Amino acid sequence: VGPFLTMRASKNQMLGPMRQAWINSLRDTVSEFIASVYVGHLETGVLSRDDQVREAATAARHAHFQKAVQLKEKIALLSNYKEPEHQELVRLVNSAFAAYETGRDTDVALKALREWTQQVLKAEWDVVKK
Repeated sequence: VGPFLTMRASKNQMLGPMRQAWINSLRDTVSEFIASVYVGHLETGVLSRDDQVREAATAARHAHFQKAVQLKEKIALLSNYKEPEHQELVRLVNSAFAAYETGRDTDVALKALREWTQQVLKAEWDVVKK
């Protein structure tokens, strides 16, 4: 019985830090995604008469878009597709990205994403504490 309990305790000690690192990665990635979509949506200067300003604005918008795509995919890969809470997280990310991509207002979608992410992170943190 002793070796079994030792092995189980060792496993739990190893999983806690790994799960905490995953929580931190998910938090950082979602916050970067929200910032990228928000800032990318605010880009101005595309309609400028100055070619250099217009080209710089277009390049910045493209960079924000590319970053948002990368972060959207990273969030999907960090999520467990079998868990309903994670499925909803990915759905909200996709919804926010779709609003951004089509030029619609992203405020409501980003707020819903932030609130849901907080719930997911809290639930995962509770697992780590146990």
